[in-house]
Amino acid sequence: MGPVSNVRRPRAKAGGVPGVYLRAMPHALPAEPTSGPRARSLEVTGAVIFGLYVLAQLAQDVILAHAPPESDTVATFAFALSSWDRFRAASLLACFICLPAGYAAVHQRLGRQGGWALAGLMWILVFLAVEMAIRSWEFGVVASWQRDWLATPDAAERTRLAGQVDAFSQGVVALYLPLLAVHALASGAFALALRGRDRWSQLARVGFALNALRAFLRLGAMHLGLDGLAPVASALYLPLTVFHGLAVAAWLAVPPRPPRSGP
Repeated sequence: MGPVSNVRRPRAKAGGVPGVYLRAMPHALPAEPTSGPRARSLEVTGAVIFGLYVLAQLAQDVILAHAPPESDTVATFAFALSSWDRFRAASLLACFICLPAGYAAVHQRLGRQGGWALAGLMWILVFLAVEMAIRSWEFGVVASWQRDWLATPDAAERTRLAGQVDAFSQGVVALYLPLLAVHALASGAFALALRGRDRWSQLARVGFALNALRAFLRLGAMHLGLDGLAPVASALYLPLTVFHGLAVAAWLAVPPRPPRSGP
């Protein structure tokens, strides 16, 4: 007969993990979306970031409406270096730098509502990281090529610099194949993870679903040979972007409902 201990062993739960260990590790399995003051500060910050992103997109639409035709290289490069277009590029770059915090708030708000929330966060962080790299390179390096092109009278040097700008543009188009795919997958994953039945959750779910549709339309028009989608994608880009940003901002800004207690 083995040794007898007077220490009671914790009774294991159905999954085989002793209940005492679960109580000793309150952060190991978070029960519901966090709703404390610190969590709310991140969610409010995320709402502000999404709102600012909408404003940056609206400003971009107004500014690019005055862009010259791309066939006029002198006017195109001069416009890209103008204070208005530099403001457009800088504001969007700043938004992409801040958006990881916004999507961290989305993931936090979703809590344990499904693994799709984590998948969406991973996909969107890939998208944002590459977007930051592209826009930083465009804001700094490509702008210097355009500035040098306008400053030099040498035809050979202009040809070389214009070739570098064109190569960058073609590289960005190629990168947008996986970028649009992960953007669509991220938005679709967040839409699947949103299970709340309140109107704000439903609004955010529709916003994410429409954002996924927008990305798929652009993907089809740019890379899948569906040229008929190009005018549709162009016409819907701004309305769907604005709706998505405002829907998510409103959802994050409104405090979540406390969980019901009792039977």
